[in-house]
Amino acid sequence: MGSAALHVTTKASPVWALVSRTLEAKRDMNEILELEVYLDEILFKINGLALNYVADIKLFLVKDISLNNGGDIVRSAVDSSVKVGQIYESNNKEVLDAIKRALTYEGTESSHPNMEFVGTEHHKYLMGLLLEKMGVCLRKASNVQSFTFQRGHPFYPIYWDFSYILKFRDSIYVLVGSSSD
Repeated sequence: MGSAALHVTTKASPVWALVSRTLEAKRDMNEILELEVYLDEILFKINGLALNYVADIKLFLVKDISLNNGGDIVRSAVDSSVKVGQIYESNNKEVLDAIKRALTYEGTESSHPNMEFVGTEHHKYLMGLLLEKMGVCLRKASNVQSFTFQRGHPFYPIYWDFSYILKFRDSIYVLVGSSSD
């Protein structure tokens, strides 16, 4: 009879490291999905009963995380015809401030989001959840950059817009938001 060898995976083993990174990547993906749910709910309510106003915010996943050039990253995520303008180093606070400013924008008399929702307790509650979840995600980012579109913006920016590259250990996202009439 042969002897059976018992292989024990310890926390120091390469297998454990791979399992650990895979689990962390799945947790990060779940946090992004949860963030998108909050974003979708707020945008749905902001755009409902709006007058000459549409707000859009989207997280685009970059499939090739080996890309380093900001323009290549944005083209890969958004569209190959995009032309990126300036790229600047940014930070978590700037991203959170841009989202908060955008989703609390009240507009004008002739063009505005749903005023039956913006500023209500429910709106404030959802904003709190969204900003908290976004903050959790951003704290894991290794690099945050803001950039401008010269051509190929995925939306039609009129009243406000922002765009960021968010780099994480195992993923890259392009966050784009704008509002139009």
